[in-house]
Amino acid sequence: MSAAARGRGHHGVSRSATTIRARARATLTFAAAATALLVIAAPAEARADDSPPASSGDEGFGGFHLAADAQTSFPLDVSLRVQGEAPFGLRLSTSVGVLPGPYVDAINAFLVEVNAYDQNTADLVKTALEASLTWRTHLGYRPFADRGFYFEAGYGLVALGGGASAGELVAGVTGKELPPNQSRLNFDVQSTLHMADVEIGWEWTVFEHLHIRAAIGGAFTFAAKTTVKNDAGASGRAIESFEEGSASYLDSLYTSYVFTPVATLGIGGQAF
Repeated sequence: MSAAARGRGHHGVSRSATTIRARARATLTFAAAATALLVIAAPAEARADDSPPASSGDEGFGGFHLAADAQTSFPLDVSLRVQGEAPFGLRLSTSVGVLPGPYVDAINAFLVEVNAYDQNTADLVKTALEASLTWRTHLGYRPFADRGFYFEAGYGLVALGGGASAGELVAGVTGKELPPNQSRLNFDVQSTLHMADVEIGWEWTVFEHLHIRAAIGGAFTFAAKTTVKNDAGASGRAIESFEEGSASYLDSLYTSYVFTPVATLGIGGQAF
């Protein structure tokens, strides 16, 4: 492999993480400002009707409410979500879903656009994450009894996906040398991401027990675990060193650069 090819493989990680993260902060700041304007400008008529119905004795928030949603959080997942809201606006939610391939493409397109990494790296990331399952759980607060505005923060897990990739692609992206006579090997690449995410949004009650929810926010990866294994069962110190080095490279890539703005739209019903 030429030095130029290896340089292209290292293109993303050699970029300044400070510059990339600054662009992400700017994106999220814009999203927060947009939602603040939504809160201020929301029509008074809508504010009277876009929250769960209040019951006497709880100062407008009502008692405990349980709801279920079908939602998409682009580009993180398509999922089913269950949410509970306690008196005075405290909220807890959890969701289980899948990370569709086109959503991975969208994350990669964003990161390639901001020069986080190149297209070859994006192709390997897609292989490592394709068909992953997601689990996300949030703790949040709805501060106003007569408005649908809320904010949440929480944890997300992306796992149990992955696929096969040609050894030459893995070597080209990670800069690790394949052992002699092993250039035709394929490798199974699987990555697990641990993410933190935040969102701010609004809920509208359409009918008595039917609501629509829209939110914007962001997510970033704070830990990752990747496995790279050849599919021929080849062993030895050289091949193991290649697999371990490639996995370590990808983990560093995820925690340095895999962040994304997130837009959520959900529709669901309130059980009580």
